[in-house]
Amino acid sequence: AGAAFEAVLLDPSSVRDYALDDVTVFSHDLRLMQDFFVAENEVGEPQGVTHVEAEECLASLKLLLGILDTRSEVPVELIAR
Repeated sequence: AGAAFEAVLLDPSSVRDYALDDVTVFSHDLRLMQDFFVAENEVGEPQGVTHVEAEECLASLKLLLGILDTRSEVPVELIAR
């Protein structure tokens, strides 16, 4: 599921421009997806995948959201130095 989410965000055929506010929505969706796969019983024991497995699976997507949350001026300024 994380790979599909990532593929949609990186789709080169998309004509949509991303705004910094989009990251808030994407992050919320990511938390919902993680909660869906990391189900716990009434005493807090994992019934789906573990938190560690979910974190490992979603690590690259979280990195991508961090990049999308960066103003474009920041990397341009770093490259210009």
